[in-house]
Amino acid sequence: MPSFIQSTPPIASIGLLADLTGVAGALGAIMPDLSAAIASTVLRSLGEDTHTRSVRRHERVLGALACASVGIVALTTTGLSLAALAACLLCLPLLVAADIDRRHHLLPDLITIPLLWLGLLLNLGAIVTPLNDAVIGAVTGYLGLRTLSWGVAAASRSEGIGHGDFKLVAALGAWLGWQALPAILFIAAALAVLTGLLHAASTRARTLPRLAFGPSLAAAGIFVLFVPSLRHW
Repeated sequence: MPSFIQSTPPIASIGLLADLTGVAGALGAIMPDLSAAIASTVLRSLGEDTHTRSVRRHERVLGALACASVGIVALTTTGLSLAALAACLLCLPLLVAADIDRRHHLLPDLITIPLLWLGLLLNLGAIVTPLNDAVIGAVTGYLGLRTLSWGVAAASRSEGIGHGDFKLVAALGAWLGWQALPAILFIAAALAVLTGLLHAASTRARTLPRLAFGPSLAAAGIFVLFVPSLRHW
């Protein structure tokens, strides 16, 4: 079975690595603008009166650092390859989706659905995982999390898990295969609980706050992407 991280030598030219990392950083610097624009468009389509928020300088710096880090890891582990391009094509939308969900508790179909189909399209050539594993991952990711949400909603009489989360997990399954889903969901759940506990402790709240699950899913997906041994955990 093909593995995403191959035992190929890293990029030979330090100058080329620096140039490509700079491009990734420049894309990351405009990522907050893209996030704000997509969120504003989607919220308006839902009938909410909103406007595109202004982006602060530190957001651009964080976006640049995040994208540059992804570029460095992808290029130094796989070299100049389709696998490195696939890593960037997955990570950049995940970072945008995580930012939108963190701010608005919203995972737009405008991101999750194309991301799902792009994963299936790339895996026609088994770039990341075999196509049959990708298809099973997309289906089981969506249906599995939706079933879990029904159980949570019935037990707690709450809304359960957001529908955007179902689609994001389906997209991650389409990219990384069904074998990666247990590790992704476990890591995401652990991150979500830890984030909730830290937030509750910092605000001295007696109950865990309602936090977006998308950022935890995105972080878990990126982590499992670059640690392929976790896909058969």
